[in-house]
Amino acid sequence: MQCVWLGSDDVRCSSPSERHAGLRLCDEHYGYILMRQGSTARQAGRAHGFDAFPGYCYLATLGGSRIKIGYVNTAARLNVRMYGLARQRGSVTPLVVLSGGFVREATLHGRFHRLRIPGESEVFWRRDDLAEYIRQVRDSSENLLRERSYVAGKYPHYRVSLAS
Repeated sequence: MQCVWLGSDDVRCSSPSERHAGLRLCDEHYGYILMRQGSTARQAGRAHGFDAFPGYCYLATLGGSRIKIGYVNTAARLNVRMYGLARQRGSVTPLVVLSGGFVREATLHGRFHRLRIPGESEVFWRRDDLAEYIRQVRDSSENLLRERSYVAGKYPHYRVSLAS
């Protein structure tokens, strides 16, 4: 297999590759991703579309006006993550789940960077533009979240079901 890296001249690298983080990349470009993960992931999303990348990106409320933008590699891991967030942060409600994993996550982090809450990992203020984005994708075919069910207990949280 060949490296899928797309250069600034829109020419694919095509060096021999291995699977790194779900992508076919040569060692040089995998090292570059590790060094500049966010911007490189955004570049990959623009070049290939989010459906080309494994995993899921989720947006969830952390009570009040805070939004967590994160990713998981599998649908099963999503429910584990919701439970873990409930244990760490209290109230967590999944709003949307999108394809594209870490690539979509990096793209959304870049898009809403000015809303990032300092000192909180991957957490953003819910302001008009982020709230509008959530409304748009929640009601679109992009949203893979089909059902959420409340689980009571010591750490109440939601279990989610995704579109197949």
